[in-house]
Parts: sequence; structure tokens; C-alpha cells
Amino acid sequence: MDGGELDGLDLDDATLEVLCTRDLSGVPFPIVHLGAFYAKHRVGGEAVYRTVVMATGVTATGELEPIGVTAGDGEDATFWTKFLLSLKVRGLHGVSTLASGDHGGLRLALDVVFPSAYWHPADLLEDLAEDAPALLDLRIEHDVEAESTT
Repeated sequence: MDGGELDGLDLDDATLEVLCTRDLSGVPFPIVHLGAFYAKHRVGGEAVYRTVVMATGVTATGELEPIGVTAGDGEDATFWTKFLLSLKVRGLHGVSTLASGDHGGLRLALDVVFPSAYWHPADLLEDLAEDAPALLDLRIEHDVEAESTT
């Protein structure tokens, strides 16, 4: 993906390279926010709209950190699964809550890649950062309830 070719995504190639390849194993991200938007992309000299997905990790202290970005031709489960697996391969761990809109095949992909994580609808990343401790508490309550019923 070439940062210079995506309208609306103000990232240079070096920044995109870091976002797409850096090791994520150093810090657990108990909350991951996933978002998607459409942007123009040049393909063979022609401008077409492509889906751009971004993942932002939220640490246990509420710090936000961009952890991945990619572009594709849709939002089906295969596309989302490939993106989520790429984050796991790079070391993403400690995920207990995934927050996102209900994008296409995302929920199916989440069940495959993070089957024990709790999905939480989230429209605004700012709310997510403010709610990080509350979401972690909610996840702990959910886990305790699940254990008590087994």
C-alpha cells in the first residue's frame, strides 16, 4: 500500500511501513478498536475506491497506539480475517475486547481470530479511550459470569 496514493489518509510511506510491520509483542493491548473507511486509490492509472481498515490498540492505562492499517477491495470475512491474522502474527496479544462498527464480515472474522474476546460496538475512538478501564471491568465481569456457569 502506498501512502501517497490514498486520498484522505495522511501517512507517508515510512509511517505506513512501520504500522504494517512493527513487532507488537512488547505491550499487551486488552482493547483493540477497528475502523474502516473508503478512500480513492490509484490502480493502473485509474482512481477507484478501496476499503481502508485501521486497528488502534488501547493499553490497560488507556493509551492509544496505532497498530495496523491495510487496504482492500471489500469488507468480507476473508479480508478482515487476513488483516486480523497479520496483527496476531506480528505479536498482538492480550486482547480481551474488540470495539468496532458492525462492518461487513468483521464479526465472523473476530470469531475466527479472537474467539474468546468480547465484541463491543464503538463509534468514536475518543469514547473508547475514556471507557478503557470500564470496558476492562466489563470484560472481567463477563469472564467471571462465564466461569460461574460452567
